[in-house]
Amino acid sequence: MTAATLPLPNVSTAAEPRDSVALRRVNAFGGMDMMRATYVAHSFPPHFHTTFAIGVMTRGACALECRGTTYLLRPGHLVLLAPGEVHTGEQIASDGWSNRVLYPTTDTVGAALGERNNAGSLRFRASVVDDAVMSARFVRLHRVLEATTCRLEQESRTLALLRDLLSVSAPAMRAAPAAPRGTRPSSGGPDRRLRRIGAARPARPHPGQRAAHLPRPRRPLPICRDRRP
Repeated sequence: MTAATLPLPNVSTAAEPRDSVALRRVNAFGGMDMMRATYVAHSFPPHFHTTFAIGVMTRGACALECRGTTYLLRPGHLVLLAPGEVHTGEQIASDGWSNRVLYPTTDTVGAALGERNNAGSLRFRASVVDDAVMSARFVRLHRVLEATTCRLEQESRTLALLRDLLSVSAPAMRAAPAAPRGTRPSSGGPDRRLRRIGAARPARPHPGQRAAHLPRPRRPLPICRDRRP
């Protein structure tokens, strides 16, 4: 058998996705946390954040349970969570999922709304929004925040997106759920603002029934397109 006829080894050249988390604190608003992550093996039990958590799915799929509803998240879906709002993030596919998240404080959201005194009581109309234009804007903003250190540019672009997002996703101010008592910092969570809840996890749907029974996110009202690059 010559070298030309030797069988080639079955080697995949594609990089296998794996868990990776990139955390960053940008200069804007005295320090705003942001995250770009891929999760292949990790699932999140019920937990909450002490800030707002606004993110977009960029790859794969996962199940999010929030407010008694389980959503099937796909690329382009925006997740909108108020401080103290309990939610999960569960694997449903072998290649996991990727997302980008911002963690603005109540002061930052209040500045976008012009309601600095009441921002802490805001709760979004829906936890998940399916809006291709807004999700593309969010990804662009996230990349700008990664690339620039100019505080003024970071703040102006972030406030512009938050104003448009909140105008179609936030109802009148109302009390957000109070954080459960006796919670402790999560051991091993990727977010410094994540808190784990000691209660039992909710029942998980059968893997084969997930896609059939998970409701589709509601689409918001039309919004203006961003003319900036």
